[in-house]
Amino acid sequence: MSLITKEIKPTKNIQKRLEIPRNYFYNNRATLIIDKNLSIRYSNKSGLALAREEGGLFNNFATNDKIFKIRLLGWLRRCRNGIANEGARLPLAMMSGRKVVVDAVHLGELGIDLALLIIDDPQTIIDRNISGICQEFCLTATESRVLRIIVDGFDTVITAKRLGITPATARTHLQNIFAKTGTSRQSDLVRFVAIYIH
Repeated sequence: MSLITKEIKPTKNIQKRLEIPRNYFYNNRATLIIDKNLSIRYSNKSGLALAREEGGLFNNFATNDKIFKIRLLGWLRRCRNGIANEGARLPLAMMSGRKVVVDAVHLGELGIDLALLIIDDPQTIIDRNISGICQEFCLTATESRVLRIIVDGFDTVITAKRLGITPATARTHLQNIFAKTGTSRQSDLVRFVAIYIH
């Protein structure tokens, strides 16, 4: 569910009015539009999920990362006063321990005292890439699970223990993944997943 302000009426026109590429709102990147009090005025599903993960209420973007909050509020204040640049890139340490990057854009040029936050979460990107690879290269369910564990940095012995199979079977599944994806080593496979575009 998203909150729409009086300044920004229909959701369809947000992208046009802000001149933002369509994929910022319609892909899995978390996108939020907040005001000076960090109240969420608009969010896509990923943005709302991230706000809730951070412990925010339904309409408030809250975080335990005090340094991020101080930087964001200071940047918003400087933008309102016309001192700061229109964009900022801020690191955010999530409550779960993940680190994400927040790109913030002030919308003052449009006469709206709001900021657009676009959150890049590397784990979400990797998960999306793994799903795309599993579909495109027709990996079996077990091969998909092996791929996820290998990409997390574990070897075939640990993979076998986690899946309840023998190490030889885990190696066989890994060899099948290599053959299907055209890679030959685990490091090549991890790199392939990281740069995969679907």
